[in-house]
Amino acid sequence: SPDRWWCSAFQNHSDWTPSVTTQCTTGRLVESGGELTAGAPFGSGCVAYKARAMYLGQYVGPPVVFQFDRIPGEQGCVGPEAVCDIGGAHVFVGEDNIWLYDGTRPVPIATEIRQWFFNDISATYKYRTIVTYDRNNGRVWIFYPSAVSSGNPDSAVVYHLVRKRW
Repeated sequence: SPDRWWCSAFQNHSDWTPSVTTQCTTGRLVESGGELTAGAPFGSGCVAYKARAMYLGQYVGPPVVFQFDRIPGEQGCVGPEAVCDIGGAHVFVGEDNIWLYDGTRPVPIATEIRQWFFNDISATYKYRTIVTYDRNNGRVWIFYPSAVSSGNPDSAVVYHLVRKRW
């Protein structure tokens, strides 16, 4: 199931056999359609992404182990490496904007470059986008395949977190 998440046994990353005793579990995120596209740690939990949806996962213990709640809105992530943790928040590339999620709600941050960026990114290969965080300089780098690329990231944009400028 492309909408299924998995959790290995408690303190045993090699045990993937579901069991309440070991807290190894799995579940599906079906409130919104589509497959999971990305996932990233968030505080003591995680965020699971679909193309147009986000879920906040929190550890709640047995028998459920992890509870996933839908984050309001229709923001999601385009690919497995198109999200990065910037320390207490995520920056991610969605289908229609570049977003910052700090635990309250996703906020668009690409207003200045949005139209240009989505004209330049390859519609076919946007799932290959890579977002990284340069902590020392407070910059988020977004490497993406342009509309003329053969599918590999060949272009980049940079967002300065303190100045909130591209």
